[in-house]
Amino acid sequence: MALFFVEHSYKYGMIKKQRKKEIQKMKKKSYFQVIKNFYKNYVNFSDCTTRRDYWLPVLSYYALSLVGIILSLVIFTVNQTEVTVSEGVETVVKQASAPSIINILAIGLLIFWIVISFVSIIPMFSGVVRRYRDAGLNNRGIVWLVILSVIFSTTGASAQSNNFVQFISFLCGLITFIVLLLPSDYLTSKSSSFARYFYRQ
Repeated sequence: MALFFVEHSYKYGMIKKQRKKEIQKMKKKSYFQVIKNFYKNYVNFSDCTTRRDYWLPVLSYYALSLVGIILSLVIFTVNQTEVTVSEGVETVVKQASAPSIINILAIGLLIFWIVISFVSIIPMFSGVVRRYRDAGLNNRGIVWLVILSVIFSTTGASAQSNNFVQFISFLCGLITFIVLLLPSDYLTSKSSSFARYFYRQ
């Protein structure tokens, strides 16, 4: 029994050391390497993703999306501005009807943003799963967290009058967000059976 405990502790210690080396190696990646790896692991649901490797691509995506939407709206607004021409006592309002280069550019920008959004759906989801695992959840914990998040987010969106469901939905969203912010291996535990059921050891 003692020999088994020593052997198990030794293996666990070696795994922890190897894990620390992997995390340190991930931290040395450049910004473009992080973005490349994020989309390269398109359907990779089995590995881990550190906070930096997850949040850099996600925040970059949302920032670029916001810039793209704002530029598209500005271009459309400027291009569709009504031109008022006074003719005696009457006022004639004219609008540019022919598609201009600016209009085509705005449409192209909007289409590009839509394509990027659809292309990023699966990498975003797989990145969330890898981030959960990196924070310390095992497969059971990840499945339960994803299921509860989906159920209560959809239920909370439809049950506008139910304050309890709205609160649970908000709580699930808050928990998932907090887990995404946790450092690597923060939830790893081998102290209790309950923790071992949801957390990696």
